[in-house]
Amino acid sequence: MRYSSFGIKRVIFGRLESGEDLLKSLITVAEKEGVQSGIVSLIGALTRFRLGFFDMESGEYEVIENEGLYELSSCVGNISWMDGKPIVHIHMVVSDEESIYGGHVLEGCIVGPTVEFSIIELDRTVYKKYFGDVKLNLLDL
Repeated sequence: MRYSSFGIKRVIFGRLESGEDLLKSLITVAEKEGVQSGIVSLIGALTRFRLGFFDMESGEYEVIENEGLYELSSCVGNISWMDGKPIVHIHMVVSDEESIYGGHVLEGCIVGPTVEFSIIELDRTVYKKYFGDVKLNLLDL
């Protein structure tokens, strides 16, 4: 186990609008606001989702995607840095009248009609680095 303790620097509240790409928009907020690291939480609705499930053998994500109206019931994760860019790593659960889906958020999740978000910015920068044994970029704590 590896962990570290941080203080809270500030909280950013916001709302994404219909048609925005959820992941790209959060990366834009992190860049514009200079968020060094943080905790992310979101709720709302999507008209399209793209989720990944990591395959340990191939080191690739298997992708599931659907279009329609989906309730974004839970979406949590973090912001860290790698190669001079913010990395927004979030997982979400979405549902419609018949099914529930969950997984790693990929680009292509489209907001509709809205998504509300909060970012709790931490007082120090957290970095990610590649760990070849698991074929993933992980927090470097």
